[in-house]
Amino acid sequence: MIESTWAEMHALHLRPFLEAIAAGVDCVMTSHPVYPNLDPARAPATFSRLLVHDYLRGQLGFRGAILSDDLEMGAIAETCPIGEAAVRAAAAGHDLLLVCHTEAAQRAAAAALADACRGGAVPRGELEAAAERVRRLRAGRAARAEGGPPAPEPEGAPLAWAIATRAVTPLGAGAPGLRRALNGRVAVVFPRFSELAAWITIEPEVADERGWVAGAFARAGIAPETLVVGIEPAAAEVAEAAERAAAADAVVLFLFDAHLHASNRALLDAVQARAHALAVVLLRDPWDAALLRPGVLGLTAYGFRTCQLDAVVARLVY
Repeated sequence: MIESTWAEMHALHLRPFLEAIAAGVDCVMTSHPVYPNLDPARAPATFSRLLVHDYLRGQLGFRGAILSDDLEMGAIAETCPIGEAAVRAAAAGHDLLLVCHTEAAQRAAAAALADACRGGAVPRGELEAAAERVRRLRAGRAARAEGGPPAPEPEGAPLAWAIATRAVTPLGAGAPGLRRALNGRVAVVFPRFSELAAWITIEPEVADERGWVAGAFARAGIAPETLVVGIEPAAAEVAEAAERAAAADAVVLFLFDAHLHASNRALLDAVQARAHALAVVLLRDPWDAALLRPGVLGLTAYGFRTCQLDAVVARLVY
């Protein structure tokens, strides 16, 4: 559940999407959180006709394809069966429904949609309009699939870098001497992303944790001492991180969800207590900013893809 108001959404979270729509992007993906201050029905946004059809399609005038996130994810699977999820997502205004893992779930979703169309739960006209938007989306990408697997779009990497660079957000002023301290002995505490590779997409560059840290900081002439810790660090790793922090002139801590996981909160508290100058990179979202002590610089790019991590380091050291 996310308690953001419309004012906060327009001031911050929706800005990239509004600019993308204005620039003519041809598809938008929604997500599964509940936004009680945006839709009092308190259903996942995936099922919210107010958010998908009335706001995105109606108020913003978006004419491209609207995609759901994966309907087999826990936030939806714990709410209702896959067939019901497909019907509710279509009724909310989605054109393309993602059912990403099992053929049985895909068949159940398709059967439920067919029944909903025959029974009038989802108007046939809306489904036909959705199908036409999906056909246009596919037609615009036909060349990418010719001759084998889809090829990357040439402008993809530069665009991702531009987006990541603009997204970097400082949270707190930080200590005045932090930038100067980065010229001295620098310690980096970095999560073991390779632990996650079996469950989510982790780029090879980031899964080579020490290699990525060395390369990213080397571009600024910094050769840090790197400690790689678990995604949920053990007590011994927390203790070692604190010792490294005390011995360094500056520390850069890459942090996962301390507001959700006690081990990461312990890591943050231990490093904050011992570091002389500290920057904390908030990897998944900005919510850990509330846990930062005065004089600690927080930075986030709202994710942990390689381009986002590179952009955060560039903002920190240049």
